[in-house]
Amino acid sequence: MFNKTMIHPPVPTPSQTTRRPLVAVLVGAFYCLFTLFPDSSTWMLSYPGVIFWQFALLTPVVALIMQIFNGTGRWLRHGLDWLVAVGIVAIVQSGLTALFPQQARWYGIAALGMIAALYVCNDWLNDRDRRQRILTFQGILQLCFIGVSLGLWTFQTAIPELTRLQGLERDFGIAFPFSFEPLENRNWAPIGHQNYVAGYLTLAIPSLVGLGLQAGGNKRWIWFGGALLGLIDLYTTSSRAGLMGLGLGVLLTISILLGRSNPITTPTGQGLPKKYLILGSGGFLGAIALILFRTGRLQGFSTAIAGGYVPGELAYRIITNAVGLAMGTHAPLTGTGIGSAVHVYERFRPIWAGREAELAYQLHSTPAQLWGELGILGLGILVGVLGWLSYVWWKGRDRFSPLTHSLFTALFAYSFQSLTDYQLDNLGISGTIVIFIAAIAAELRSVEPDVEPDVKPVGMQASKRTSILQPKPVALGITGLLLAAIVWLIPIDRAWMISKQGFEAIATIENPELKPDERTAATNTFTQSLETAHQLVPWEPYYLQQLGWVLGDLGQKTSNPDFISRSIQAFETARESAPYQEFVYTSLGFLQLDRNPKAATEALKKATQLVPAKRGGFEALGLSLVLQQKPDLAIDAFALELTRNPKSLPTLSTWKGTPLEPLIRPVIQRSDALYTDLINQAQDPKMILHLQGCRGALRWWTGNPLGAKADAEASDYSFLKAVLLLGEQSRTNPKQRPTIDLEALKSSLLPQTIDALTAWNDPGINLSGRSRLLQQAWIRTNPKPMDPALLDRVMQTLQTSQSLDDWLKNSPIRTSRRQRSGFNVLSRHTDGINPEDFAPVPENLIMQSFMGNLIPEWKYYPLLEIQFQSYREALWAKI
Repeated sequence: MFNKTMIHPPVPTPSQTTRRPLVAVLVGAFYCLFTLFPDSSTWMLSYPGVIFWQFALLTPVVALIMQIFNGTGRWLRHGLDWLVAVGIVAIVQSGLTALFPQQARWYGIAALGMIAALYVCNDWLNDRDRRQRILTFQGILQLCFIGVSLGLWTFQTAIPELTRLQGLERDFGIAFPFSFEPLENRNWAPIGHQNYVAGYLTLAIPSLVGLGLQAGGNKRWIWFGGALLGLIDLYTTSSRAGLMGLGLGVLLTISILLGRSNPITTPTGQGLPKKYLILGSGGFLGAIALILFRTGRLQGFSTAIAGGYVPGELAYRIITNAVGLAMGTHAPLTGTGIGSAVHVYERFRPIWAGREAELAYQLHSTPAQLWGELGILGLGILVGVLGWLSYVWWKGRDRFSPLTHSLFTALFAYSFQSLTDYQLDNLGISGTIVIFIAAIAAELRSVEPDVEPDVKPVGMQASKRTSILQPKPVALGITGLLLAAIVWLIPIDRAWMISKQGFEAIATIENPELKPDERTAATNTFTQSLETAHQLVPWEPYYLQQLGWVLGDLGQKTSNPDFISRSIQAFETARESAPYQEFVYTSLGFLQLDRNPKAATEALKKATQLVPAKRGGFEALGLSLVLQQKPDLAIDAFALELTRNPKSLPTLSTWKGTPLEPLIRPVIQRSDALYTDLINQAQDPKMILHLQGCRGALRWWTGNPLGAKADAEASDYSFLKAVLLLGEQSRTNPKQRPTIDLEALKSSLLPQTIDALTAWNDPGINLSGRSRLLQQAWIRTNPKPMDPALLDRVMQTLQTSQSLDDWLKNSPIRTSRRQRSGFNVLSRHTDGINPEDFAPVPENLIMQSFMGNLIPEWKYYPLLEIQFQSYREALWAKI
C-alpha cells in the first residue's frame, strides 16, 4: 500500500529549494518583527500594522501549501493531530454560529494561520540537526527580546520617571520612591503590555536554561546569563502570575526529573547527580521568590485579603471569569464565537461587579476565554493539549534531552500564568508556543516512533486501511480557501486604510493656524472616509462610533445642529452592530436630551441596564426624565446616582440657580431614605458600618450635623467625627478659626489629605509655605504640578474661609469630561481618537483632589451591589 515515494519524500527540485527558503525567511522575519517591534500588540491594530499582521499569519499557509505540493508535509502524530482537528472544527463552527459571525471569521482566519504554522514548523523541526539550529535561533531571538525589553524600559520609562521624581523632590521637597504600583512604570517593552512581556519571559527563561544545559564550554554561560537577565526583566514587569507560574513550572520539572531512572547527561556525556539538580532548582526557585517579594505586590495582595478586602486586580479577574462562565453557559456547545468577548462583555457582566472591570476585550483567563468563546470544544482543546503534554512528558522522561525538558517546563509555566490572562492573540507568544509544541512532537517521533511510517505527508495515505485525499487536491483546496480569505479581507483592509486617512485629516482641525475653509475640508474628508469605511465593513461598529463621537463633539463645540443630527444618526446605526455596548447608548441618549427626551430616556435606560454602577449614568437618566416633566421619577434616578456614587454629592451645589434647584432637597431626602432602607436590610456588620459612614457624609454635607454625628459615632468614622467637631466649634465661636487634630487622625488619612489639612491648620505658615503644601498634596495624585491660576483660586478660598466646612464646601469647581480610557485598544483599532463622555462633570476641586476618603464610596462590594439592584429595577419598571 505504501510505495517508496510515500515513505521517502522525493528530493526537492532546484526550484523547490529556492522557493522554500524564501517562504521560510518570510515566516521567520514576520515572527521576529512581531516579537521585537516596539508596541507591536497595538501596532497590529493600526494601519498599516494590520497588513503586516495578516501577512505574518498567511505566509505559514503558503508555506504549508508548498510543503504539501512537494510531498514533505508531516502529521504531528501520537494523537496530537486529533486535537488539531477538533480545533479546526471549533473554528469553523464558530464562524457559522457565533453571535457576531463576521468577527468570528476574522479571528478564525488568524487561528487557522497559527495551525498552519504548527504544521510548517513540524516539518522544519523533524530533522534533529535542524531542530537544534532552529531552537538555538529561537534562543538568540529571546536574548534579543530581553535586551530590547530592558533597554527600552530603562530609557523610555525608568529614567524619565526617576528624572520626574528628582524634579519633584528638588522643587517641592517631597521624595517619592520609584514604584511599580502605577501600571505606567512596569515594563511594557517591546510587546506593549507588561503582562505580554511577562508571558513571553515565562516561555523564554526555561528554554534559555535548557540551551545552557545542552551547550558545551563557555557557550553555556551565555545562555545562563540570558536566563538571569530574563529574571531581572521579569522583575521589571512586576508580574505576580509570571513569577509564580515560572516557580510552579520549575517545581513540576523537578518532580518529573526525579522520576527518571537514569540521570540527566551533560554535553560531555557525564551524568548529572540528582542532588545537583535539586540544588540548582532550589537556587532558581529562591531567586524567583526573592524577586516576587521584592516587588512588594504579593505582600500588598496578602494584606488586603487578610483584611477582608478584595484587591482591584483580583476583583477584575473574578468578574472577567464570571463573564466567561456566563458566555459559555449561554451556548455550552459552541460558545458565543471567537472574538466576541468585547462585543458581548457588557451583556454577560454580572450586576454585582459594581464599578470594577466595566469593559474588557479579553477575559484575562485562557480557560474562561476558550469556554466563553468556543464552549465545550474550546475548553476540551485546552484540557486535551495539557493532558497530552503531561502524558508525553512523563512517559518520555528518561529519553528526552535537557533542552526538550526545558520546553515542557516553559509550556507548563506559561499554562499556570495563562490562568490569569489571555495572550494567544499575540504573535510573539503564540509563535513561541507553536515552535515549542512542534519541537516536542518532532522529538517524540525520534525517540518513540509509533506503528506508522516516520514520514506521513499531509494529505496522503494515513494507514493501510484508510486514506484521504492526495497531496495536490488538498493543496489546491487550501489554496482556494486562502484566496477566498484574501478576497474577504480586501474590503476590511481598504476600510482600515481609508479610515486612517480620515483620522489624519480630523487631527489637523485643532491647528489654530488652519483657515475656516481648510477646517471644513478636513471635516468633510473625515466624514466621507468614515462613511466609506462603514459601507465597506458594515458589521464593524468602530467607524460609526468614531464618526458619531467626533461629529457630536464638533456639534457641541461649534453649536452646529447639523453635526448633532448626523452624530445621532451614526450612533443609531452603530447600535445595530453593537447592541450591547453602553458607550453607544450613553452617547446617543445625551445627544437626544434637547431634541427627543423620550428617546433619550430609552437609550439611557438601556445604558444603565448594561453598566448599572457607572458614574453619571442615572444622573443623565434623571435629566431626561426632568425634560419629560416626570419629576418623581427624576428624583428617584438622581437619588440612585447620589446613593451609589456618593462622591458626586458636592456637585449638587452646581444645581443652584438652575431648573434643577427645586429638586435638591427631595433628592437628598430620597437618598437618605435609601441609605436607611439599605442599613435596615443589611445583615453584614461591615456593610452596615460602611452605609452609616456614607449616610453620615450625606447628612454632614447637606447641613444635618446631628444626624451626621450619630452616623459618625455609630460607624466610628474618625475623620468625619473630627470634621463635625470643627464645625461645632465654628458655630460655637465663629470668630475663632478651629484646627483639626492631625496626630490623632494620621493613620486613617491619605498623604495628600494630611498636606492639605496642614495648610489649613497653621495660619502661621506664610503664604508660600501653604501654597507649597497644597502643591505637594496635588502632585501626590497628579503627574504634573497644579496650574498656577488654579492654585491661586484654591489659596484664595483657603484664606477667606472662616471654617473648614466653608473651605471644603465652597471650593473652586472644575468641569471636565470623563475619558473613555483605552477605548481604541478595547475596540481593536488604534488609529482613531480616544473619546470622552459628552456630559460635563463638575468637580469640587478640594474634595476631589485632597479629601478622597472624607466621603466613603464603594467600587466593588458584591453583596451591597446585589441589594442595591432592586431599587434600580423598580425605577426601570416605572419608566
